[in-house]
Amino acid sequence: MTGYAVGSYGFIMITMDGGATWIPQISGTLQQLNSLCITPDNSAFTAGSAGTVLRTTDMGVSVRPSPLPTLSGLSVFPNPSKDIITVIKGKMSGDRLSILNTMGQEVLTHEITSPASHIDISRLLPGLYFLKDYGESASGIKLIKK
Repeated sequence: MTGYAVGSYGFIMITMDGGATWIPQISGTLQQLNSLCITPDNSAFTAGSAGTVLRTTDMGVSVRPSPLPTLSGLSVFPNPSKDIITVIKGKMSGDRLSILNTMGQEVLTHEITSPASHIDISRLLPGLYFLKDYGESASGIKLIKK
């Protein structure tokens, strides 16, 4: 069974296995998305703050999943980003995430308390960073700050 969820910062998730796993979708907006309507002709609309209305005509098939690397259930989008990133962590265990600069110095930390976390990176200088997951299967992802 396919399902969708929408929320803050343009957050859209899709499941194709009845909710066992969720895949982040790129919405192209950082606005709050409030509702989702699916029509009989396989179109879907989502409405949000500031007059945001998004549409797909093939039930999300043309909305590609985040093209970013996924390591051990960890994914980050948008990447590159200027201000807010969304971190999706498949397995929850009170993990801590750190953002490291190219010198390996920790410049930001964030405690993961839910499967989807929003992290403000606006105070970081533009450049390359590494998002380090200190959970059960320590892993990392490159992060580009615009």
